[in-house]
Amino acid sequence: MIRQGGEALSSALRELYDRHHREMIRKLRKVMGSEAEDVFHDSLVALVENVSAGKFSGRSSLKTYLQGIADKQCLRRYRQTTRAERYVDRVSKSETHTAGPDDDFIDDQLRQSVNQLLTHLPPKCREILTLWAQKYSMREIAQKLNYENETVVRTLKSRCLKNLATTISENPGLRKMLEEWKTSD
Repeated sequence: MIRQGGEALSSALRELYDRHHREMIRKLRKVMGSEAEDVFHDSLVALVENVSAGKFSGRSSLKTYLQGIADKQCLRRYRQTTRAERYVDRVSKSETHTAGPDDDFIDDQLRQSVNQLLTHLPPKCREILTLWAQKYSMREIAQKLNYENETVVRTLKSRCLKNLATTISENPGLRKMLEEWKTSD
């Protein structure tokens, strides 16, 4: 029905929605909170696109296929959320957190330390890690920095992170500051 388009598509979507909406929203809310409806609707759109393009082979039920798409949508959205955003979100929701006078000083110190740390990395690593921290996908980084493909960028990012970890382990003062900052959130 989905491949036929028109009224058949509308009818199929209504049926999918009616059959699976309540259960999937209940599951998605546990993971995505207020974004559950958006994830469900994006998943329905992706399901229609995949079926229309012949990507659905029929080896699973549409419900299972839809759930798999929703799982991937959740993972994609989660990856797009930076650690800093999650931290800010946690702090803003926390009623017990009160900013002290040292918070700005500590944040500035951490920012300066991270910037100083990045200066020890090769320029390519700085570029890759900076773009990655800004939520660029591997594909976008590859295009922006003129790499052959996203696999190359993923490999380089891994090497850069190992290089960064080595630099941190060789700098006890910076390591201590990062550990203190990590335990404070």
